[in-house]
Amino acid sequence: MCEGVDLSRPATPAEPLRSYFERVDPSFVDSGPLARLATFGTSSGPVVERALDEATAAARAIEERLLDSEEAYVDAAGRRAWTRARHLCRVVKQTCDWSRVRHKTTGPNPEGMARRDQYMAANVGWCVEQDPNGRVAVWAHNSHVKRGTFDDGQVWTDAATMGEQLAREFGDCYTSVGFDVGRGRFRAAEAGETDNNGPRQFALGEPADGTATAQFDAVGNTPWLLDVRAAAADPRLRDWLNTPQRIRWVGTVYDPDAPGQQYLQTPLTGFDGLLFLSRSTPSRPLGASGESRDS
Repeated sequence: MCEGVDLSRPATPAEPLRSYFERVDPSFVDSGPLARLATFGTSSGPVVERALDEATAAARAIEERLLDSEEAYVDAAGRRAWTRARHLCRVVKQTCDWSRVRHKTTGPNPEGMARRDQYMAANVGWCVEQDPNGRVAVWAHNSHVKRGTFDDGQVWTDAATMGEQLAREFGDCYTSVGFDVGRGRFRAAEAGETDNNGPRQFALGEPADGTATAQFDAVGNTPWLLDVRAAAADPRLRDWLNTPQRIRWVGTVYDPDAPGQQYLQTPLTGFDGLLFLSRSTPSRPLGASGESRDS
């Protein structure tokens, strides 16, 4: 099973919900609640507040329908599909709540980032509940999977990360693995772009001197995975691992005019392992027939 755990837009779950109801209750497909979700706008101000209220109400109405018709729906499509549909309703409500918080102010919002990682952790917990073995692999940015706080110099630096909340919930069963890369290409949205053309490809330069990335690259024999806690038992590595180190920082949004972006991370407190790749290749959108918008 592959599921998303991050938040997007309230309209995002509308299509999978529509597909589900086409299987179990076609008469509900063109109902008001599903239509309201599918047409959620992207405006700001009072308009978006009303839209968020409508989307929240729609999610509650859909969830009520699921609960009222649980037996029939489970008979028609199985327990797992019903459980996922109900979870999608929760994701809509999460996204609406997060959107309200982050739109309270313009610019970066510490409460918004804290709420986002809170819900990401909750969604990972849901995935664990669905897995027969209670085990999942989660892919996210280093700043989300690390233990502790973001500690990245941004306004949300003191907010607990998704990884910290998962560590509190699952204890030693949570394993945090950070990634770094020497060079290559990747896909991200360009900082300041307003044409909504989506992510594009960018190239990474060579690792900057004096960074952890450069030291990792000098080791060679990639790819390799460093067991951070085992390595910390070596007195030659202990102090280095317990000191903030500069690692590449590439997120959802990238500024090509500031290609040397790094952030300070303390490997021992943030990660159980560090995976290093000599070269990265860009992700490919699902269903893409070719590469476009290359830089």
